[in-house]
Amino acid sequence: MEVRPCGECAMCCKLLRIDKCTGGEQDFPVNKPGGVMCKHFKPGQGCTLYGTEQFPKVCKSFLCLWKIKKANVPEELRPDKLRVKFQSVSKLPEFPGHPIARVVVDPNWKPDPRFVGWLEDRLDAGWAIIANIGTQRLIFTDVPGMLQVLREREKNEISEDVERVKQWGAQV
Repeated sequence: MEVRPCGECAMCCKLLRIDKCTGGEQDFPVNKPGGVMCKHFKPGQGCTLYGTEQFPKVCKSFLCLWKIKKANVPEELRPDKLRVKFQSVSKLPEFPGHPIARVVVDPNWKPDPRFVGWLEDRLDAGWAIIANIGTQRLIFTDVPGMLQVLREREKNEISEDVERVKQWGAQV
């Protein structure tokens, strides 16, 4: 798989939630909530835990969707420029061929028309988007029946369901 380098981007260091203990073994020395920059990130240096035994499993396993060239997220939509975190989510067996992306939005985010346009294009291509904005979780899909299945899989309260990104952009 061909991937882009992170460059100056560190949105995953801010937006990933890291629990003190994951998988039953000590994995990270503190609880780090999503939306707070990790104390182990140093500007110009990156993660001071990267490559050590203390580097959290959640960070090792996270793969930003922007980095995957095959996902076709344009260069100008790099997460730090938009203040979002992109990640791929497991496909639903009931809907093969319909990718799902999760977008976690920085609390200081302002809507960007290029980003809303990219989301709209993904919906037109049969994707589903799960967007976390603060305490809200929004699910966008144009695939008949997929919204209900995603609601069940998410098993969290969804504050609002919107089927088109254009409507969402107007609300934010």
